[in-house]
Amino acid sequence: MKFYSLIPPFLIFLSAVLLIFSGLSYEKAILLESELFSKFLRDLTQQNFFYALTEFLKSILNEIIIPLAPFLILCSLGFSLIILLKDLDFKTLLLFQTILFVIFLLIHLSITSLFLYIGIIISTLSVRNLKKEISFSSGSEIVSKSLRWVSIFLCIGFFLNLQLNFDNYYATIYESNINFVKSFLPDINELIEARAIEASRFINQTTDGIKNALSEAYNKLDVRQKENCGYLFQGLTEALENYKTEANKKVYEELREEDVERYVEEIIPFKELIKITPLLLTLLLFTLLEIIRPFLSLIFGIAFSLTQKFKA
Repeated sequence: MKFYSLIPPFLIFLSAVLLIFSGLSYEKAILLESELFSKFLRDLTQQNFFYALTEFLKSILNEIIIPLAPFLILCSLGFSLIILLKDLDFKTLLLFQTILFVIFLLIHLSITSLFLYIGIIISTLSVRNLKKEISFSSGSEIVSKSLRWVSIFLCIGFFLNLQLNFDNYYATIYESNINFVKSFLPDINELIEARAIEASRFINQTTDGIKNALSEAYNKLDVRQKENCGYLFQGLTEALENYKTEANKKVYEELREEDVERYVEEIIPFKELIKITPLLLTLLLFTLLEIIRPFLSLIFGIAFSLTQKFKA
């Protein structure tokens, strides 16, 4: 048995383990979505587009790309070695990879882990059919094709895990979306206050209208009728005044205690936004991986080219 055939699957297994312990959890992905875009919109309004874009890209680099880098680099290196190591025993490689697959699931059993390794195995099988020559094109091609399969299956697993465990992540998704919407509508408290002012104006106009109507009717009475109805008129006017005071007080108390989240739900199709969050996150993850893939393909293509020149 050619023991160096164990090196590529071990490096790929190590990359998957590093991904687990990278700190990129489902909760962090959910919260990062709103935090990054909220910060971008805030910087866009307070600074300028170039500054906002620069800060946005820096945040993506620090929060996502750097934690992902060990996984992507080791994974690419593992697939590259399948070509670089000559006379590789492919059956031994697949057997060892299957064993590591089982070990990986024992370490971290989840839908995402399962689909990630399915993508790794499919990538391994696809790499087998590529040209064995060492050149820039082969190095670039092997990384590009292998990472595409890995990215597709990783994203499928990511989506299914979020969707099937939606109830477990609902609170985090809700918090993430509500914070994003509130940052997108910075004057929401002013909108709520305006609504309270309108409610107060309606209360005042209604009660004052009733009081004026009662006063006009009372003033048309003769002296004797006024004496008989005086206490009733006074009681009604006092009751209306008390109602107006209490109603206004309640309106402004509700203004201070107003559930901003409930108001957001009234003006925005919030339930629909929450439902599509797993899909949006998956599309964002796949887009990011697709953006990174050409850069890694270029790096490993250059590495293959240098290896060819060194051997020559």
